Amino acid sequence: MKVLDWLWRLLDHLGLRHSPIVHVDDAGVMRLLPDDRVERVSWTDLWAIEIVTTSDGPLAEDVFFVLHGRHGSGCVVPLEVAVEIGLLDWFQILPGFDHEAVVRALGSQGEGVFLCWTRPGHEARSEGLLGPPLSRANGGQGA
Repeated sequence: MKVLDWLWRLLDHLGLRHSPIVHVDDAGVMRLLPDDRVERVSWTDLWAIEIVTTSDGPLAEDVFFVLHGRHGSGCVVPLEVAVEIGLLDWFQILPGFDHEAVVRALGSQGEGVFLCWTRPGHEARSEGLLGPPLSRANGGQGA
């Protein structure tokens, strides 16, 4: 935890703490929020990926990847951060990932939810995906 504390102090000093820090590796995806909360999902627990679009753009982030995991785990990654860390490259290995849903989401002008992937055998769970992610994507502020 000392390394994380040091990192937060450095980000505070540089005036960058308002931005989430996202890390992706072979284990999964982790997002450190400015208020010290941590969101994470492992690749083995991941069962669905959505893109949530809002009407907040163009001056604010308005496209978010929402990664749903088992047991309530999950992670929300803003598009700009996802591109920076190469998250879409990791999605390439997921069988059946819907790249056309990404294109539709990026072309969207308003609020929407675009299902990009579900783990085979978990399709029946997808009806519950349209609720909480929008409020999570907006930092808990709601739609």
